[in-house]
Amino acid sequence: MPMNARKIAIIVSIAVIAAGLVYYKYFWKTFQIKRDEVKTQGEQSAAVSREVSAVAAYKVPDGEDKTRFILGIDSRGNIIKVKATDLIGDSEDVQGHLDRFSQNLELVIKGKKLSELQAVDRVGTSSLTTDAFNGVLKELKSQI
Repeated sequence: MPMNARKIAIIVSIAVIAAGLVYYKYFWKTFQIKRDEVKTQGEQSAAVSREVSAVAAYKVPDGEDKTRFILGIDSRGNIIKVKATDLIGDSEDVQGHLDRFSQNLELVIKGKKLSELQAVDRVGTSSLTTDAFNGVLKELKSQI
């Protein structure tokens, strides 16, 4: 095989492999993740036995904030859903921050029994919100 034909074959092989990797990473894997999310959401909505909630008031650099923490609990007492909501409602940025906090906190506590949950370490970059959650943990536990 001439040298040019060999180079072309190697380049074509690399291009085919690269295209396959791109397809897997961006299309097939994304499809699987979305399919799993839909399945998980269906399981969560069917499995929620009840919700418990508590309001925390805490100091922030601009003054004071109030946040309601809502936990979805299954019939076995395991945490399956977390939501934090801004009660003052003065900024979309605050609710965006709380939505990210909720997602990160859910990653930390989902599947754990609320009755056995201990204070959590700093969640993401949210030390004040984490402290506020830890402050209402006893109140959340008292509702089960």
